[in-house]
Amino acid sequence: MNTSPHEPQSERHAKLRHLRALAAAVVCAATLVACGGGGGGGGGDGGPTGNTPPPSPSPSPSPPPALSGRLWHDNYALDFRDGTQIAYPGEGLPVQVTADGWAHPWPDGTQYAMTDWDVFEDQSSLKVLDLSGNVLYSATAEGYLRDEIPSPASKSMIAARLGEDSTTPSDWIFVDMNSMSVVRQFTGDDIVTWLPDGRYMRMTAQGAISIGALDGSETPSGQLTLPAHHNLVDAWVNRQGTRLALQIVNDVEPTPDSDIWVSNLDGSQLERVTATKMSHYARWSPNGRYLAFDVDTGHFCNGIGCMGTCELWYVPAEARNVTALPAARDALKFEVSDRDGEKRVLGCELMAWTN
Repeated sequence: MNTSPHEPQSERHAKLRHLRALAAAVVCAATLVACGGGGGGGGGDGGPTGNTPPPSPSPSPSPPPALSGRLWHDNYALDFRDGTQIAYPGEGLPVQVTADGWAHPWPDGTQYAMTDWDVFEDQSSLKVLDLSGNVLYSATAEGYLRDEIPSPASKSMIAARLGEDSTTPSDWIFVDMNSMSVVRQFTGDDIVTWLPDGRYMRMTAQGAISIGALDGSETPSGQLTLPAHHNLVDAWVNRQGTRLALQIVNDVEPTPDSDIWVSNLDGSQLERVTATKMSHYARWSPNGRYLAFDVDTGHFCNGIGCMGTCELWYVPAEARNVTALPAARDALKFEVSDRDGEKRVLGCELMAWTN
């Protein structure tokens, strides 16, 4: 890495959802119908499909709970603004963090990391900024750097993916922004995340779990017993360091099913939270009591517009087999204020739920 003085999938999805939101706004204006904010009103035409009936959903989480924290999102339709905003799941006007790109915040919400890839120079910039926009650290790296994960225990440590470009395989690297050095590196085939105390967790697609320290050894710590034909894709540890939220894909034809599951930190007591078959990520609330997740029906874009919708929901962490269908009433949507103080439904995509 070179210093200065002081995501291919995520970026693609952000652009596609921007187009979808803009298309929806045009439709609303043209037809003079009432359109809610957030990630579209579709996705509720039917339940999960398959050869076996879906499990019974959890009871409705009603009445809606009082939520705290800050929701970092790029829901363009909320205020027709690009970049990253902060919304409040209670009272409070939104805050514009960036005008372009994804901000990846630290768990306490005091600073964030951003990357930018210069395809012509074949290098990426990495910056850490505070909420006033002051640059705290800045570095450049050869290749395509993305998917930053700030350490919950250090304001200068970041995990990220680094590859030659947006299509070639990438590695996980752990970067110390103080020394501008890579302190550890793993294959990008594994799943990597942080523990609250600054150690890292590394998992294989088959569910083998290891925990290690950046300056020490790594030891096996558990195993997820995955159902047949299921693979682990991503994982997130709650702020309490006790539970895992997991994206697990069922490799069925013609389109794999993706859902959110939870387990203990060692992989035991694996249970399914969503039964949508279209949920690709989860965000823990700061107190660990709730999980936010998406329901993305897919997308197809041409020169006219985009098809498909993405909706954002949340449930208590104890909820199981949630369908997120309006008739089921087994999940809730975030209600936040837009810049005019009007209550709106928050849509995709949610980057983080911080203090």
